[in-house]
Amino acid sequence: MTATSAASTRRLLSILGSIGLVLAETLPIERELNPLVAVLRSYWMQYHVTIILLSYSALTMAAGLAHFHLFMEWFAPHRKELSRKTAQLIYTAMKIGVTFLATGIILGAWWASESWGRYWGWDPKET
Repeated sequence: MTATSAASTRRLLSILGSIGLVLAETLPIERELNPLVAVLRSYWMQYHVTIILLSYSALTMAAGLAHFHLFMEWFAPHRKELSRKTAQLIYTAMKIGVTFLATGIILGAWWASESWGRYWGWDPKET
């Protein structure tokens, strides 16, 4: 990509972004926030969601590293030390991700127990 091409692309994207902001401001959108359901106002929600997101981040990083590891195994099999270190990083990310995921699921069950009086049910409100 040349410098003039990159500059024209940035210019186009800034114009499109400006148009999007103007449209977002002028479109008829309900401005009032309805009160949240009592279950979503619980303090357990912030802990449960944050820990689940951390677990997803760690597991996504492990998946990305696994793709890199496969690439290295196929196209650079002579780089054994890098492959070994990548495998260690994948294992560490998996341990962290699974630990956070288990903790998040337990906190979610605790939150459900406090909100609905049971840890899990097939009620459509819960699922």
